[in-house]
Amino acid sequence: MKNIILLITLFIIFSCSKNIKEIERTWKKSCIKTYKYSEGSVDFRNCMIIQEENFLEKLKSINS
Repeated sequence: MKNIILLITLFIIFSCSKNIKEIERTWKKSCIKTYKYSEGSVDFRNCMIIQEENFLEKLKSINS
């Protein structure tokens, strides 16, 4: 029984991790499309920061 719970827990953790990476990939594409600069540009980094802040706000609202 403990093994099944552990397996389910690991699956959930892996799923969440995979989803977060997919979200980050989507942010990146969005920011690249918007600014069309290299990933190291100030505008691109600011865009990524804003996208992350928006995501964290959504998580907070879901958890509330």
